[in-house]
This record gives sequence, C-alpha cells and structure tokens, in this order.
Amino acid sequence: INAEYGGRTKAMATKVFAASTSLLIALAVAAVQPVDPDQSCRSLCDLDHPDRCDTLECKVPAIIPQPSKAKSIETGMDDDTKLSFELGVGTALEATRMVQWVVRQFGARAYHLVETFAMNNGTSFDQALLEAFFGPASDPWGSPNNAGFVGNDTTAMKTALLEGNIREVLALLYLLTETKWLDHVLLTGLPSGWDDTTLLQLGLVPAVVRSRYALVNRTLSLPQAKHYNGFPSFCYPPFDSWVRFDFAGPDESSTPPQWLGVRVKVKPHCNQTTLMSDDPLIQPPLSRAELQYQCGVAARCRLQWWPGSLCYTLIDTPFRQPPQEVAGYLQRTGAVDWRVAAGPSGSTSDLIQIGRMLGMDERLVRIGMLAWMIGTRDHSMFEILLGGDAYMPLSGGWRLNMTLADFGSIMSEDIKLDGGELFKRSELWGAVVDGWLLGTQAGKQIFAQFDAEQAAFIRSLSQREPGQTSVGPQS
Repeated sequence: INAEYGGRTKAMATKVFAASTSLLIALAVAAVQPVDPDQSCRSLCDLDHPDRCDTLECKVPAIIPQPSKAKSIETGMDDDTKLSFELGVGTALEATRMVQWVVRQFGARAYHLVETFAMNNGTSFDQALLEAFFGPASDPWGSPNNAGFVGNDTTAMKTALLEGNIREVLALLYLLTETKWLDHVLLTGLPSGWDDTTLLQLGLVPAVVRSRYALVNRTLSLPQAKHYNGFPSFCYPPFDSWVRFDFAGPDESSTPPQWLGVRVKVKPHCNQTTLMSDDPLIQPPLSRAELQYQCGVAARCRLQWWPGSLCYTLIDTPFRQPPQEVAGYLQRTGAVDWRVAAGPSGSTSDLIQIGRMLGMDERLVRIGMLAWMIGTRDHSMFEILLGGDAYMPLSGGWRLNMTLADFGSIMSEDIKLDGGELFKRSELWGAVVDGWLLGTQAGKQIFAQFDAEQAAFIRSLSQREPGQTSVGPQS
C-alpha cells in the first residue's frame, strides 16, 4: 500500500494494508457462493435472446397472477408509524457489530481496489479516486444531492473510506456503481489477459468477476437494442430479481412491452429533503466533513439531499396486460401492507454484486443496506429486502415469501465467515427487539400497535435458542 500521505492518513493506509493482507488470503480460499445469480433463469433462455431470460416465471419471490391477502409485520400501521418503525429498526441495525463490519470492510476493500489499480497502472491515486467516486468533471455523479458524499476532495474521500460513518462509506460505493469506473477497468483489463493473480491483487474474487464478465461480454456483443435486456454492466440485476420491474420488460423495445416500469422519475429532477442538518432523526449525526460539504461555513442548514423516495413516482401497472392480467407491484405490496417508497431497490442489488466481487457475504451486505438506506429515506425496508432477495441462500429462511416471516429474513441464521468470524443472529435481534422495541419509550409505543400474532413473532426473534435456524421460507 502506498503510504505517501503523511501523518494520520499514513496511519490509515497502514490499517488498509493489514486489512488487505487478510483479504487476499480470504479471497484465495473463498468458498463457493451459496447462490449463483449469474445462472438464474439460464434454463429458460438463450443469451442470444436475453429478453427470454427476464420473464415473470423466473422471478423470486415467485409471481402468481393474483396475490392473496397476507399479514406482514407492518399490517395495521398507518404510513407515519411504518416509517417510524423502519427508522428505529435501521438505527438499531447500524449500531450492530455486523453492520460496522460491512462499513469498515467495504471502505477498506474499495480503497485497496482503487489504490492498487492506480499503482499497477502507474497513475495517480488521487485521479483514480476522482474517476471512481466522482466521475468526469464535466458531468460528475457526486454532488451535495448524494447523502453522505463528502465532496471531490481526495483527502476527504480517503478519510471517509477508512474512517467514515455508514453514509460516507456507502455513498462512495453507490457512486462507484454510477460512474461505471469498475466496468471500464474490468472491460479494459480482462480482454487484455488479466489472470487470477491480478484480480486477487486488486482484492477481487476471480470466479465471481469472470462469471459476470461472461454475461457482460455476451450482452455487449449483441445488437444495441438487446443490451437493455441482458447484462450491459457488471452490476446489473440478475434475471430473477424484481429490480428488473423498475424498467419495462422483458423486451423494452417491443410495443407495448409486457410490463411497464413500476416507477417514473420526478421531473425535472428529484425533490430536496426537508431535513435540517441537525435533525435528531439523522443517525448517526452528520460528520464534520458531511456538515461542511452540505452547509459550508454555516452551523446548520437544510440538507441538499435527494432521497430516492423523492426521485420517483410509483405507478399502479400490471406485470402482464389483460386479458391474462398479472397483478403488479403496488397490488402485491398492498396485499401484504408493506410500506413502499421508490420501487425494488436497485442500489441494494448493485452493492451486493460489488460486495460479491470484493469477497463480502451477501447476507451481511443486505443488512448493511437496510441500516443505510432506511435512514436516508431512499427505500422502504421491504424494497431493500426485495432488492437483495435474488442473492440470498435458497434455504435457511433468508428469502421473502410475502408473509409475516419476511421481517425475520433480515437475519434468520448465524453467519460464519470463511476466516472464522461469527456473527450471531441473537446479537442483531437483541439490538432490534430487546434494545429498541422493548427497551426504549419510542420502541414501546410502536410495539403497542402490533396485534397478538405480530407481537408474539417479534418476541420470538430474540428468544430463539442459539444454533436454531431460521424464520421465514424454506426451500
């Protein structure tokens, strides 16, 4: 690791060196992924016709024509109570050891990736940072509208990646998906003959990168009109993901397509949050770097954030048009009474895929996404769970099945990493249930609104014996 930063930043680089050394060892012995999203629906289609892969029959959770009414953990709440409930859950999750692990590992691994690429290519680390997390100066992606972004000062970026709070770190990872820097790096390096050793040096898992590269490479060889339906980038959602309902499909070029996108962008641009910089609902509070980037020299200001919930309007449209109509997104979420905000979370899918390429556990990343995006008002809890569902293990209760048990799918089992580190589900549910819902006045007010079945289910989450698996669907 290049440590030419002096003082405190040099010490941070030393931390990354230690983390990266253990990371390379872990990647070299990484176990087979529990689910291979790159193979989803392949039995249904030929990649020469990717629109035949992106079908209703392929999606998880499974699509039935007309959903049955079912109870969720939010059934019976009004919209304000649902939001308060979710904000409390997100804040409780943010303080857990597993979410802190996600934040620190994501930051360190992204830092290592960009710096190692710059060193291997004889380019400036600072320039690589700007290309990866800011975008071209003429048309940048990074702006004060991104919650957690600390600006295009590269020293601030380095500090955010290595020491930043959850917003600061994951804002940069989100921007990495938008700048397409990683696509450019991989689509330049892999065709030129990068071997597995090169990928490992960058902190990437060769099997995961090469599997997705095969799909991207095949898609880009097709006519332009078919790119949209395949995998035009390394972070595109799997064929079985509901995130693909955010845009028309399965063939968006047909007139009309089988389904329209479930959301449309607010024009001319997203709406600005009403939150002030010192609002107590913002947890953790803004860092000094966040405050300076948002407010300049002012002690407080209205935040310039554009949350996802203020960027899109959800539309009530079926997944298949009459006469063989299949109920759409809003009908299905309404049947189980979950809160909605901006549609199935594409950012959750994107960051889980980046996490997979960086050797991170998909289940932990999804928990981290809940802790992050509920608080920034980008998506609802259900939309984040849904955005990651296609990556979850097929067994053990991690997948959604549109029942009360879906809340428990946040963490249905203990997670043991290849390196031996163990994350106990009892820690997470102890924080959410005992620490917040039953342990604070605000939580108790929410808990009082659950009916007997919901309350019993909530209590069972923190009372389950260690080693006992799963709440949620089995398959």
